[in-house]
Amino acid sequence: MNATSTSSALEDSSGEGQVSELCMDIVKVSLLFFGIFGIFGNFNIILATYTHKSLRSKCGLLLAILAFCDFWCLAFELLSAVRILTNTAEMPRKHCFWSISFYLFIENVESYMIFAVGFDRLLAICLPIKYMLFRARYYVPLIIVPGVVYSVTLMVLGIVYLDDATIPVCNPPLAYANFTADVWNYTTMIICLTTIIVYVSTYTMLYKIAPKHASLNALAQIKVQKIMVKTLTVC
Repeated sequence: MNATSTSSALEDSSGEGQVSELCMDIVKVSLLFFGIFGIFGNFNIILATYTHKSLRSKCGLLLAILAFCDFWCLAFELLSAVRILTNTAEMPRKHCFWSISFYLFIENVESYMIFAVGFDRLLAICLPIKYMLFRARYYVPLIIVPGVVYSVTLMVLGIVYLDDATIPVCNPPLAYANFTADVWNYTTMIICLTTIIVYVSTYTMLYKIAPKHASLNALAQIKVQKIMVKTLTVC
């Protein structure tokens, strides 16, 4: 969903001081393509959730929040594309950090939200009765809080260790100073690994464990859950 990895590829090449023209073209096209179509898709998810009450379930709201985060991440990636196209990507780290500070915050919330949506599905499968009793007005904010705390913590670290070194490309990895960048890299990898574990566990429950002990009514619910999980995996 997010084109940050594309920017990171450019960042790594720039560190060596050699960026081929083909690599630059691929980066530019990727940023523009994924940015434009991703923004369009996320906007429609947000709009659909706002206009259709049936979509404002606990999972639906979490998906809308994830789409909101990704919408802004992709918008900032389009800004990165403009900077690359106009040869204004190089700048002091301090200027970069503050110019994309909202992006830095929302991008970390998004990373957590991908995990949160997967955890929500696993919870709905493992504890279906209790899950149905949770009220969205309390459940959704409670699920979001850890992601906000994580993002605020990284922002504080980013400010504390911020320096004014010149960086070749203004993107999340380089906007952080060395220590904060290391923390960001490690925590992001942990979140990604945890997310994979959650989705694998969900698939195991849906396709291996739950069907063996399910009633006809439960099987119908499992079928719905399978459709939702497949959709989440594609997203």
